[in-house]
Amino acid sequence: MANPMNPRSAHDADKAENSLVLSFVSVRQTLGYIGYFLPFCLLVYGLSGKGRFEASISDFFYTSMGGILTGSLTAIGVFLLSYSGYRRLPGERLSDAWLARVAGASAILVALLPIGRKGYPVCPVETQPICWAFGAHFHPDILHYAAAITFFACMALFCLVQFPRGERRADGRLQWTGRCVTYVACGIVILAAMVAIGAYFIADPDLKAHMVAAKYLFWFESLAVMAFATSWLVKGRALTSLRRIVTRHSN
Repeated sequence: MANPMNPRSAHDADKAENSLVLSFVSVRQTLGYIGYFLPFCLLVYGLSGKGRFEASISDFFYTSMGGILTGSLTAIGVFLLSYSGYRRLPGERLSDAWLARVAGASAILVALLPIGRKGYPVCPVETQPICWAFGAHFHPDILHYAAAITFFACMALFCLVQFPRGERRADGRLQWTGRCVTYVACGIVILAAMVAIGAYFIADPDLKAHMVAAKYLFWFESLAVMAFATSWLVKGRALTSLRRIVTRHSN
């Protein structure tokens, strides 16, 4: 702990704290930008006529956008694994670090365990040993879906539980600021999207065919990803950073 009577020590402590805050902000903003980047790129690709507009985000793995999909998910996973957040206080069951690590690992698993697709083997026969080492071997689709569910569940917990912690008063009561309302709204959107996606898997074959034609999964998956991105951008005070940049260059 810095000695308050020692100006140099106090300065070093402030510098370390400011660096930590900037690191948190940078990671949060980066996660948000990648979250917007992924569905936007896939949407532009699907509507451009250069490739097929797939039924879900996961299906784009088998297009020329497969690298973008895998790279974006892996980047999200790595950033989450590196995110430590705030320490868990006495009486709290969840910690930012634990939740981020579970979410990060899940995002990477979603990337490395793509869904199966008839006529499109994940790994050619000659490269199967390499694919096995990286997890992208022939595997049950349930592993992909379980990782995706875990990722979105963690993001919902961040929005509904972890992020609002910073909006509490000294007495522990929640302040319904604009930021707090945004967090909760994003969490609700993620949960609603998960329910809607779950409805697809229990729909009868005729209804499911209509859902596929309407890109039902893609839209709800994109909605959940954008809600995740919005919450992290708000937590990272992206608008505040943008205002500072605009103000600096306008003077």
